[in-house]
Amino acid sequence: MGMSVRSNLSRLTLARSGFIFIIENNGDMIVPLPPQYTHLLDSIDIKNEKTLRETLNSYKNSSAQSILFNDGKNLWYISYICYKPLGWMLISAVPESDLTAPARFLINRQAIIFFTTMLIALIFAWIISERISRPLKTLTYYVRHLPKQNLTSEYSVPNYIVTLSFKYKDEVGKLAESFIFMDQELRENVSRLMKEITSKERETQLNIARAMQIGLLPLAFQENQIQKKVDLNAAFFQEREVGGDFYDYFLISNKNLCVVIGDVSDKGISAALFMAVTKILIQSTIEEEKEEMNPAVILFKINNKLVENNPNFIFINLLIGILDIHTGEFNWSNAGIPSPIIVGREKNKLLNNLDEDITKNCGIQENMHYKHLCKYLKLDETLFIYTDGITKSVNKTGKSYGKNRLNNIIKYSNTSSELINMVINDIRLFSDGIEQSDDMTLIAIRRL
Repeated sequence: MGMSVRSNLSRLTLARSGFIFIIENNGDMIVPLPPQYTHLLDSIDIKNEKTLRETLNSYKNSSAQSILFNDGKNLWYISYICYKPLGWMLISAVPESDLTAPARFLINRQAIIFFTTMLIALIFAWIISERISRPLKTLTYYVRHLPKQNLTSEYSVPNYIVTLSFKYKDEVGKLAESFIFMDQELRENVSRLMKEITSKERETQLNIARAMQIGLLPLAFQENQIQKKVDLNAAFFQEREVGGDFYDYFLISNKNLCVVIGDVSDKGISAALFMAVTKILIQSTIEEEKEEMNPAVILFKINNKLVENNPNFIFINLLIGILDIHTGEFNWSNAGIPSPIIVGREKNKLLNNLDEDITKNCGIQENMHYKHLCKYLKLDETLFIYTDGITKSVNKTGKSYGKNRLNNIIKYSNTSSELINMVINDIRLFSDGIEQSDDMTLIAIRRL
């Protein structure tokens, strides 16, 4: 009988891959497990940590029982019952995947039908929306790329945007017209704003440069001893564009007065910074050359130091002079400043130009050699030094003030302050309110 049962049940399949096997009470197999599942009896359930064999051996009832058995690879539905007359235990084992396969198939088929329907609906919806939204996409693309354009330059609205305003008479056409108007207004506003910003930035830079330029000017002497020897006055006038004029004077010793006047080629903040560097170099170089006191050597060294770090190729016209306030000996070296003038002790006296116009300057070419000049300033004579902004002043007809008119004015002065005031007043009379393009700087030293 066992052989007959084994023959019949071994061919029986539950669901897709389930099977039945029979075990005697003594543990012998009446109907064995299929060969590929022989390991199942000795597999350990993950949940209760018992093998299937141990679970079946612990069963003593005659009623049917069902359990879920997880061998770590598959989940099995195990049903078993004892048939006491024969001493057999009938066990059925069906994988969980076999039981859920029909449901999964049905779900998958319904999902395929659903997604296919949705895809067809989306395709039709896309076709319809594409026809409606294409002009809106064109406008969106145009607006999104508008901030990336250079709004300060002239630009014509693309034809495909202009066409929309004529082709569509509905809201799309009105929207296209609004975008065209927005583009034009935006460019005009940005252009106007950029001009205002540029103007304010330039005004700020000019204010900073003016403040720096004024800050570089020296304070008046307070020592009575110097005031008894020389009558020194200086004036500096900034014009519309901040130029590079500056002057300085200071005592080197109890008897030597250093006088400096300069004119930087650039304008604005760069000129003011170059002035500041030059002023520092002058004072440090003079400190180094206290023993020799040769203005030409001092000018030579200053030029080389300026050339070392001058990427913008800014140059400066510079005059450095040293006056012995006791003897009147005036030593100087000139690099591009108009010739100094000595005004005689009497009015209408012939003037003395101390040197020829110098064409050399500082800051461009290394190892430039400058002349060392010397002249004695007599008592009651006035040394007058100025920048070319004086003689280059123009009137409404474009005529320059010139050296001849300057000479005719300064020879009628008595004091240094009177000389400077006469020159400034005459320039204002000559220019008649015309703004000048260059600064004007004057220094007058009268020996007492």
